[in-house]
Amino acid sequence: MTPTFERFLRRFEAQGRDKADGWSPGDFEGLSSAERERARDLLLARIRQGDTVDMAGIRPLADARVVETLAALYREGRFNPVQTAVLAETLWLLTGDAHYARELLRLLDADDVQAAGFAATVVSRLALPGELADEVAARLCDGRHEHIVLPLAQNLLRLAGFPMETTADFQARLPVLRQVIGTDPPRRAALIGQLLAGSDIHP
Repeated sequence: MTPTFERFLRRFEAQGRDKADGWSPGDFEGLSSAERERARDLLLARIRQGDTVDMAGIRPLADARVVETLAALYREGRFNPVQTAVLAETLWLLTGDAHYARELLRLLDADDVQAAGFAATVVSRLALPGELADEVAARLCDGRHEHIVLPLAQNLLRLAGFPMETTADFQARLPVLRQVIGTDPPRRAALIGQLLAGSDIHP
């Protein structure tokens, strides 16, 4: 066993906070082709058990087999809403298939407020395809998603072309976010229309 693979195994066997820190691309650097294949097998085995850290972390190792396996697991519908959200995010990032982005929006409608909130957090950090702008806007205006209105508004700003990648970006757009959030849901449509048309709005 090479020192590089031993380092991978130490990360793989980590527990508690060390495991919660997740994987980074550097954790797989220097692995041989055979070691990368073994690493994929180990991660996929835990993913089948619902391990969300490995679902997110496998992306640097992803190949056609990984994508096929993850897609099959998604179709099986075996996971809880949080696991499903992480898996959908991973598949969206790996494939760019809008089906998985749309599935994340569907998870926002869960009756379980905690599950919907987690899905909203995932959505808030992603650049969703423009074709989903109307679906995000609809949820901002229907009055049924007020518990997740901030992450929805953040994603709407991304869809409207406003940078939202850094803390400085967020602070620059905070007045607009506050205005969207502070407007009654049925009256948000006009503001959202301005944003999606590429116009800024001012408090």
